[in-house]
Amino acid sequence: SLRQAAIKKVMAGTTTIEELIRVIGPHF
Repeated sequence: SLRQAAIKKVMAGTTTIEELIRVIGPHF
């Protein structure tokens, strides 16, 4: 899923805060 891919990027340290908000934001 998109979310899993984003989490992998976070773990790799290649995800920006902006990207994080875009992916996780709607879940709050």
